Amino acid sequence: MNLLYFNLSLDSKDSSLSFAINWLNQISTYYEKVYVITLRGTPKKLNKNITVFRLYGSGNSFKLFALIKYYFFLIFSLSKGINRCFCHMNPLFLALTIGILRIKKIKTILWYTHPSVTFKLKLASYFSNKIITASKNSFPIKTYKVLPIGHAVETRLFENFGSDKKFISCVGRISKSKNIDVLIRAYYKLNTNIKLLIIGDPLTDNDNLYMKVLTNLVSDLKIKNKVIFKNAVSRNDLVKFYNESIVHVNLTSEGFLDKVALEAMSCGTISLSSNEGYGNVYSNFSDKLLFKYRDEIDLSKKLEKILTMDENERIMIESKLLKNVKKLHSIETIGKRINDVFEII
Repeated sequence: MNLLYFNLSLDSKDSSLSFAINWLNQISTYYEKVYVITLRGTPKKLNKNITVFRLYGSGNSFKLFALIKYYFFLIFSLSKGINRCFCHMNPLFLALTIGILRIKKIKTILWYTHPSVTFKLKLASYFSNKIITASKNSFPIKTYKVLPIGHAVETRLFENFGSDKKFISCVGRISKSKNIDVLIRAYYKLNTNIKLLIIGDPLTDNDNLYMKVLTNLVSDLKIKNKVIFKNAVSRNDLVKFYNESIVHVNLTSEGFLDKVALEAMSCGTISLSSNEGYGNVYSNFSDKLLFKYRDEIDLSKKLEKILTMDENERIMIESKLLKNVKKLHSIETIGKRINDVFEII
């Protein structure tokens, strides 16, 4: 059985997309041959049954030439007898098939987790047989095709526990949607010497304005000596900071599940959240780990309980969270979960 695979990048040096290489290797174990069409990247550590076609080389950014190459690679791949197509976060490539896969009755799955709705996403949704995503609210278009199957966290990478717990941490983009101001105000209410570590970068003009709001808030509350802002780091380096955190905080609303919270829990670090989508991971500890959305008082109380919690109880909760992340969101099982969906199409 052969698979056509669309994705954005296979660049091992891309800190935000390098995980896609592991995805590809995991999924490829279910196929004789896998033909990948990607924008860039030619990684060395790929399974032998994988053939990669990249549209952009080093220094090459001609879109028309890339489009011609796309159709050449598509036709070539189809000539090899494709049985299935998996599209990973690249609806444009699926939209560009203009229905060829449907005509050839090739089972097609789109993986997508992002709030933006575009014309290419609508086309890709139409051309897919099934849409899989991380949680019930992770896909922005309402359609019967959507099936949540969980994230794909590299739990082996993050399962590296540390004992020097010296931070309350928050990891992710510096953006208003992340509600970091709520965490700062909640932290201000605590009577603790543990420092607050905020890791992430602003990406847009609005993000930069929000960053100023945060730094001004820290200054106004007179806690500059206790709050650390750190630029985004590689996922490998994140392990160190998760290990040094007694608790991680995620402040998103119900909907899209941030992988950072799952990564923190993979390190044996408790991650509080205002997103009820983590309920299945929290299991019986939801009352301790879920706080009300944008409620600094509730968050402060939950943080206080974690900081003063008996160590044996904390270790027990950490172990349960890690077990649940492995069961529901590990990259070790993503190939099987996707294959199971193909089997029911």
